[in-house]
Amino acid sequence: MKKIVTAVVLFLVSYAGFAQEEAVSDVKIDMNFNKSLFPMAEGNMYMSTEPVAFIMANLMSQSYEEAKKEMQAIGEDKDLTEVKKGELNEKGKSILYQTAMIKNDQGQDLVMEIYVVKVDEQNTIMVSGGYDVKAKTTFKDEIKKAAVSAKAVK
Repeated sequence: MKKIVTAVVLFLVSYAGFAQEEAVSDVKIDMNFNKSLFPMAEGNMYMSTEPVAFIMANLMSQSYEEAKKEMQAIGEDKDLTEVKKGELNEKGKSILYQTAMIKNDQGQDLVMEIYVVKVDEQNTIMVSGGYDVKAKTTFKDEIKKAAVSAKAVK
């Protein structure tokens, strides 16, 4: 469990400047991905301890354009390597994405991903996650699947 907590903390610290607006924490986000790979769940967060992996989602009171501006600056974080970012249009949804590598406290390489999905003119859904690079074949598509399918449940 310590490994997953470390991964989540590293992720949050790396992306601390992103989404300065507060998350709307009481909104359930429905996502379609292989939940059996993430046996521990709490709210909109799904985790695995062996291998280390997590997915979390939040409804953000931030416009897509504001999120886009903030995503431009994230790649400058010195702790992130192999940064890739762009924009997708999947299933009629506008989606920003960024992937990067980061090392945890034990020196393990972790893949970190963040997706921002446009909900309406005022809101986005941020789906983020990470996994041990050694488990890439298992987890590489799951965070994207979650983001593409993400929708707020009222």
